[in-house]
Amino acid sequence: MKLLLSFLSCAYYFLCAPPPSLQFAELLNEYKENNSFPVGSVVKYMCRPGYAKHPGLKASLMCIRNQEWSGVQEFCKISQCPLPLDIPNGNHNGFPGEVFTSQKSVTYSCDPGYSLVGKASISCTASGEWSSPLPRCEKIHCPSPPKVQHGKYRALGLEQYTSGKIVKYSCDPGYVLIGRATIYCTASGVWSLPVPRCECKYSATLDFHLGFSTSYFIFSFAVTGCVSPKIQNGRITRSKGQVKPTETITFECDPGYILKGNHTIQCQFDSTWDSPTPICVRGRY
Repeated sequence: MKLLLSFLSCAYYFLCAPPPSLQFAELLNEYKENNSFPVGSVVKYMCRPGYAKHPGLKASLMCIRNQEWSGVQEFCKISQCPLPLDIPNGNHNGFPGEVFTSQKSVTYSCDPGYSLVGKASISCTASGEWSSPLPRCEKIHCPSPPKVQHGKYRALGLEQYTSGKIVKYSCDPGYVLIGRATIYCTASGVWSLPVPRCECKYSATLDFHLGFSTSYFIFSFAVTGCVSPKIQNGRITRSKGQVKPTETITFECDPGYILKGNHTIQCQFDSTWDSPTPICVRGRY
């Protein structure tokens, strides 16, 4: 009887206090109510959100003879996703060498002329995987170009009108093109504005003369022309103040400058030029 009491008394002193609280893991509920643990007791943990179990380590501690818990190993590691992949014709806002832990996200975007298909933002989950498949970038297309009355467009046999593609309009005989001759498919999938129009080249008045058996038409039209534009660090090769419709002017730059834009532009019947005035920028040939 004395030996049994002695053993129980010794066993009482070989108890461990409650196991430690860990930043990366939480004690299972079945052990939380106990205030003491006999030597040899084993308690188990589960990883906290944002952490994942290390495959080579046990998520447990043991009460050892010195009334302490066995050494704590980091059996739960911070969840980390692989580097997000690049996508063709697009990119993401992640940085090279960045570590993507749980809850971190990256956002994808497409190059001009492409639209994003799928979720733009994906997040790193607690399991170390990305929340969604990678999005993709698809080429933006415009519908068929608008038709103009008494005119047509030329698109060089294009079947698909992708961003940046240009079509050029012309008018039927006897009609004048009003506006820019070209429009282009924008990055948002619509045609640039405004669309040109074709108007009758001549305005006619019918004049009847009494006493004559015939009548005749008097045709007239006003020609105003275009004003020669100014260009810095350059000049017009044949300078003239007023340029008639269908006439062209040609630009050249001063030495040490390079021409950006069309070298030659044409005056339209609505007194506008068919292309923007080019510019001369400093550079080397």
